[in-house]
Formats: sequence, structure tokens, C-alpha cells
Amino acid sequence: MHALTAPTADLVLRAHPLAAPGVVQVRGGQTLAAMLAEASGGAGLSPDLEVRVGGYVVPAAWWGKLRPKPGSCITVTRSALAGGGDGWKQVLGAVVLIVVSYFSAGWGASLYGAGTAGASAFAAGVTLAASLVVNALIAPPTPSGGTNATEGQWNQLTGSANSFNPWGVIPFVIGDCRFFPPIAAIQYNEVVGESAYFHCLFDLGYGDIEVYDIKIGDTSISLYDEVQYEVTKAPTLYTNDVFEASVGASLAVGDVVERTTAPGTQSSSIDIVHPQGLFGVGTSNKTFGLSNAFKVLYRPTGTTTWLQPHNVRWSGLGPLYPTENIPGCNAFVSKETKKPFSAGMAWDYPAPGQYDVQVTRLAARRGSSDNTYIDACTWALLRSVKYTNPSTTGTWKLAMRIKATDQLTGTLQTVSCRVRQKIGVYDRATDTWSRQFSTNPAWCAYWLLTGCEGLSRHVAAAQIDLDSFADFAEWTDAMAFAARKVCDSATTAWELINGLLAGSLGSLGRRNGKYCVVFDSGQQQRTMSFSPLDTKNLRVSRKFIDLPQALRVQFKNPDADWQDDEIIVLDDGFSYRGVDARGLPSTAPEPERFETLKIEQAMGAFQAWQVGRYHLAQGKFRPNVITWDSDVAGLGTTRGDLVDVAHDVTEWGIGWGRVISLRPATDIAGAAAWLVLDEAIVTEAGKSYSVQLRKATGEVEVVRVIGAGGESNGFALQDMPVGVAIGDAVILGLTGQETKQLLVTGVTYGQDLGTSFTAVEADQRVHPFFLEPPDEIVSEISGAIYDGPAEPQVISVVSGLYNDATDDAGIRSNRVLIGVRKPSGHETEGLLA
Repeated sequence: MHALTAPTADLVLRAHPLAAPGVVQVRGGQTLAAMLAEASGGAGLSPDLEVRVGGYVVPAAWWGKLRPKPGSCITVTRSALAGGGDGWKQVLGAVVLIVVSYFSAGWGASLYGAGTAGASAFAAGVTLAASLVVNALIAPPTPSGGTNATEGQWNQLTGSANSFNPWGVIPFVIGDCRFFPPIAAIQYNEVVGESAYFHCLFDLGYGDIEVYDIKIGDTSISLYDEVQYEVTKAPTLYTNDVFEASVGASLAVGDVVERTTAPGTQSSSIDIVHPQGLFGVGTSNKTFGLSNAFKVLYRPTGTTTWLQPHNVRWSGLGPLYPTENIPGCNAFVSKETKKPFSAGMAWDYPAPGQYDVQVTRLAARRGSSDNTYIDACTWALLRSVKYTNPSTTGTWKLAMRIKATDQLTGTLQTVSCRVRQKIGVYDRATDTWSRQFSTNPAWCAYWLLTGCEGLSRHVAAAQIDLDSFADFAEWTDAMAFAARKVCDSATTAWELINGLLAGSLGSLGRRNGKYCVVFDSGQQQRTMSFSPLDTKNLRVSRKFIDLPQALRVQFKNPDADWQDDEIIVLDDGFSYRGVDARGLPSTAPEPERFETLKIEQAMGAFQAWQVGRYHLAQGKFRPNVITWDSDVAGLGTTRGDLVDVAHDVTEWGIGWGRVISLRPATDIAGAAAWLVLDEAIVTEAGKSYSVQLRKATGEVEVVRVIGAGGESNGFALQDMPVGVAIGDAVILGLTGQETKQLLVTGVTYGQDLGTSFTAVEADQRVHPFFLEPPDEIVSEISGAIYDGPAEPQVISVVSGLYNDATDDAGIRSNRVLIGVRKPSGHETEGLLA
């Protein structure tokens, strides 16, 4: 059995920058202090040493903890120059190059050290959603979008009933939604004879909308009798501000009842209800008609003189018949009916104000005392009317007048309707805009930014990166994503738009000073390469998340009549109810760790599944967060960009430099160009290397290196790169591993044109993880199966003696023959016992 060879490291030492180098080998895998001690031969180290690893100063207190990684460049500088010769062995020189050939620990060891210093990175369980909100490219959607509303207020205004919300938020629909519009004006009753009618006004919000499929509860409005409605900004069915006061005062003969109107009243109306009808019964049990007489007066509140109403509009009540003589009577009703009915009247006042209204029941003509008289009545309502628009918001209204008698009870609080928004949609092929009904998330977000009346401020079209919106529109169309939401709570435009885009795996960003959409298409093109030449302070961190094994995704489902729904989204390797994440039969263990992801908008179950899987993928495949600082070279990079990063600490690339010269190579077999850098780089013979060149335009080109081995600043290239200039940045690494691809998740700009970046690894496993949803998804709320096999159509049901069956014992069994047809048109028959 062969003994293992201990790893070694070569130290190239100089007593001062101009001295000839000395070389000593030390064991690899040691701490920095152990390497320095071994290199010095046990002699004491100079107290004025500055040690840098990868360009970063390492305090002396950390020398015993840090284990340099393979290829790490360690520079030890002494503030005072020493003599030549062997003096470097004592003072350890001015420059030390340590090439570690083997290192057993992971890449993060040079950051966290050899002792317990790295243990602090292991935090207690952090939820997936909380981690992604801070670190992910696309943060998960969160209820209420942020700080201006609480989770408890989610859809409270327009969730499941019509609410009265004076001075509150005016809602508006994004895309296409069913919602319960808020009450725009106080509902009131109108009584016409024996029938009562509700007058209602609802606020449909802002935009260019179409309203359809109006329901009261679960019943279509088309199934109600005597209903009128209109969708308009200038209602005609509800034109005034009406305050309806319930009086409820029984009126016996001689009773006088007074009530006061609301301030600013211009007109009043009263309703007098006869709850048992109005009729008499003679001694022969025959019915006959009866009448009731009233005196109705008014006066300005605070005065003493009662006045007669003029220009009265009658509704059941009427003037006294000429054949009657009842002193003081100015309102009269005569009927023969056993049905309850209401009789009313209305009049205008000479000036707006507050008035007292007095109703007196007078004695009416009666016959014999042997007869029975059914004439009880009650003053039911007093209405105060202002001739003004009941709502001045300028928004769309649903005005309705509907017969309540025998159809409705109480007030209307369950009126809902489908509303869809007409917005501008851009056609990139023809470079034209058209207005159409659309649920595309990109154009809904564009409308919110530029033209939604519900937002107080807008962005000019010149400040929007239209191409990014068009790219996102095409991607969401391909993914079958839709935006459906009712904005009914106070929020900011930024929170609203980001919350909407998050439901389709996008977010709002800025590029070149313009608003853009950031999304993870999985096909981004790299836009920049960073190397230690233009970066500093690179750090890699990880939050150790107790990843959930499944998500409970909650959302409003159009396929569940727009009610709250919930589905289970599994991680790979688990099953639920006998199927895996893709809906295939599985015996894998069921999940035990769940998290809830609540999406504050309406969407189909398959879109909700993909949103959940995407965020599972981010937590699973992008746990590391990388930060670094750059100079002016980073100004063109923004959030969402795919960039290449090289660094010695993380072993992304093995060397870098800037172009000194580039010429054709005629003397090297297979080479087309000879590249000279300002830095020497060590390569190993027998390995395949490539260089990545970043040109002044930002364009990146990768070219294979011909021949490798040893330390050199000149390299033969397989092809002649085009457009390369002196000073362009170059990164060298193993072919296909020249750099690490990262997705930029955050950019901040500092003084002196400096930039700071946050990024995650662009792991290519993320995109396929949330594609190909299962064929069927089961609701956890109702048990409904979405996109399962369509129910068969019943085409015949036959029951008869000839269908019955008799067994060997002569016992007859009843059977029904049912014929069904599949949606494809294929017909079959079956027996139902």
C-alpha cells in the first residue's frame, strides 16, 4: 500500500522588493502562521509585517486561524527594508508567493478560518420566504405588499361583501377579476303601491372597464324580475344624495308624529305603510273599500309656522277626493285590498335647509259600527334628498333599481360582478400600440406606471425600457401567466407594481435610468466580467435555512368562483397522497416541514404551482449570497444582469491581467494570436485553458489557449480576437470554468463612481425546476381537481322492467341504464344497479 504524500506549497521570498527571490517549500493545508513559521525556520518574525491574502490585509490575530486556499496570493510586506542574502529567512522578506498544491477544506475555509470563527455563520432556522425577500432575484409575493396595510386587511373591502367605506380607498381592477364593489351611496327604498324597490349605487373604480356577469349572491341578475342597472360615470338611476330615516310610528286616528330631515335637504318624501291592507268586512262577510286621510305639513327647523307642501309628487297617496269633506286633509288614500301596501308623497322645499315634517292621521268616513275595518297604518320612512351627484369621485358606477318585494330581504350586500380592464398593449413586430382587454402582467404593470387613474403619479413613456416590458410580455405569454387583482387598500405604486409582478415571477427595476422588468428567464446573456482588477471586498455568505419540504400556496382561484384556495407544492424527493411533485405515482416519504406562501392576487392553480416551485428552487439552488465592491467599471451593471466573476479566494478563474500586446502568431503551431498580459499566471501542462477578454464596449469573448504549463505572461491563442485594445481586462481559467456566473440581485452606488453589488449563483437547475407542472392539481379547500378529465355528459337515463336482472335464485335486482358521452364525442352505456 502506497503512503500518501503530504501536500506542499512553494514560498518565493524576497527580503525587499528589489532583492533576488528565495524559494522554500512548506506543507499545504496549514494556517498562515504555521506557513510563515515554517518558512522562517523557526526564527522570530519581524514585528512590522503586513500580510495580505488575495489583496486583503489579514490582522496578526487571524494568522493562526486562516488557511490559505490553493492558488492564493499571499503578500507579506515589511515597512523597513532589510539586507539581502539569507536575511529573508529571518524577516520573511517583503514579498511571499505561496502556491498551495492541495487543500482539503471547502472553498469557504479561507473566509471562515480553521477554528470556530466560521461557526457563527450557522444561524437558527430561517424561513425560506424571509430569506428570499432579502437575497433573491425575485422576492416571493407577500400579502399587502409592505408597510401600508396589514395581512388582516387583505381583501377586506372587496373580498366577499359590499362594504360602506366613506373617505376610504377607491378600488380598481387590474386585468380581469370578480369583486364586490363598495357601496358608493346609501341605499334607499322606493315603494310603489304594493311593491318595494331598492336603489343602489356601487363604485367600480378607475380605468376603461367592461362589466359583465353581475350576480346577487350566487344568482345571476338576469334571473330577477323588474331589475334595471347601468354602468356609467353619470348615473341616471341614482342621481341624488338620499338619506333615509326609519320612522316606524303607528298612526291611530288623531295621532300627530314629527321628524326632522337631514341638514341641507332640498326635497322630502314619506312612506305610509298599511301592513294588513285597507278594506272593510260587512255583516254579510262581503269586503268593501276604505280610505285613510292625513295632514302633512313642514316648517324650517327652529320656526313655529307650519307650511303646506306644494308641487307634490304622488306615489299611492293623492289629493282629497272632491266628494269627500275632511277638514285639513291634504293626503288621501282609498283602496280595497287585503295585501300590504305603501302609499307615499314627495315635495320640494323653497330652499336647502333642515326641516321638521309633521304627519297627522285624520278621521275618515266610516259606516256601521257592526262592520269590521282593517285600516291600521304606520309612518315608515322619511327621506331627505339633496339634488346633487351622490358621488363625486369621477369613477365608474354600477347603479341599480331592483324590485325587492318577493325577491330580496334587507339591504343588498352581496352584489358582485366581473370587471376587466382595457389597457394599452404593444406589438413589437409592428411597433404599434392598441387598446384591448389584457391580463398580461407586463402591460398591466406598464398601465399602472403610465396611465392608471388610481395612482396619483405617473412615469413618462420615455422613462421606461420598453424592450424589457416586451420581453417579459412574451415570456409570460409563453408561461400562460396572468395578472388579476383588485387594488382595494392603501399602498404605494412601487409596492403595488412589484406585488403584481411577483405573482408572475417578475419585479420592477431600473436600467440606464429607465424603469424595466427584471425576471429570470433562464436565457439571460452575460453583460459584464469582473476580476480582482476591478473588484474588492468580495464576500460569500450563506443563511442556513431549514428548507421546507412543501409549500402551502394560498391564492384566489378563478376556477373556484374566485374564492380563497390552497394547493400543496412539493419539493423533489417527496410525495403527497401517493404522487410526487410532477403528479406521478410515488412511494417517497410525505413532507413534514411546510411553509405557507400567500399570494395576494387571483390566478390559476398551475400558475400558483409554478410560483411556489420557483421559490423552492431559489432557496434550494441559490443559497449563497456574494457581495463585492467595484469602481467605475461596474456602473453599467444593474439588478437582474448575468455577470462573470473571477476571484482567487473562491477559485473562480486562476489568473487575470490587462492586455499589453496582441499580435498574430506565425511561429506557434495551431495558434492564431499571441497575447501578452501585465501579470504572470501559472498554468499546468496537460490541462485545457481559455481566456475571457472584456473589451472596452463591454463585449466578452472567450478564446482557447494553445499550450500551457509554467508561469508566464504570454499565451498563444487558438483564434485572433477582434476589437481587443491595450488595457482590456483578461481572465484565464480552465476551459468552461474561466469565471463564475452570477445573477446580480442588488446594486448600490457610492461616492467617486463606486458601486457595490449583491448577487446569487446563476444555477441552471432553477429554471427546469418550476416547469412541467403535473397534469392535475387538487384543491386543499374543496378537493376539486383542476384540469383533470372532463366529466362525462349524460345523454340518456332509462328505467324499466326490461333492464332488471334476475339471479339464479329468482331474485330480481332493479337497474337503471345510463348512457354517457365523453367530451371527445365517443358514446358508451353502463348499468347502474
